[in-house]
Amino acid sequence: MKEARTRPSDGWQLAKTGRHWAGRFNRFCAAFCRTGGVKHLVRSIYCRYALLMKPADKDRIAASLAKLMAVMCVRNTGLEALHAGIVPVTRTGDYSDVFVLDADGRKIPWAEISHFDDEQMRSLMREIVNRLYTFHVSCDDPDFLAQTEKWMAVAGKWDEPELDRKFLGAIKYEP
Repeated sequence: MKEARTRPSDGWQLAKTGRHWAGRFNRFCAAFCRTGGVKHLVRSIYCRYALLMKPADKDRIAASLAKLMAVMCVRNTGLEALHAGIVPVTRTGDYSDVFVLDADGRKIPWAEISHFDDEQMRSLMREIVNRLYTFHVSCDDPDFLAQTEKWMAVAGKWDEPELDRKFLGAIKYEP
């Protein structure tokens, strides 16, 4: 078994393997495509990113990728239309003093208002899923990668992400 040196600039370590990490990743992806199994996809991602990397490098790259995908795939979507408009004035700071008067004359507290309907939610989710899909299928295109470098300058100014324990609990996963 020979040692294959992977890209040190990305934090990759020496890997004792007969094949380069990309070969292993491609094999797992092929298995995923043949079977349609989520386990194969998760295994391929795990092998590609976790087995060959130091934990600090894995966390740094995951944080950068999360911020990049958020800025490219979530910002400037239908979410911006929901964000646009007049922000009501509140004197309490928690909007408990703000009410909406609807067409039937009901005075509804701001905290109880649905700020967008089911169709707007479906449309927003479709748009975000389509962008995430496009991101993933385009990530090996050199022209696309060149664009990600520009967006990373914006995403790099954002706060560092944190592990979302509520999300992990909702999917019944304990790290």
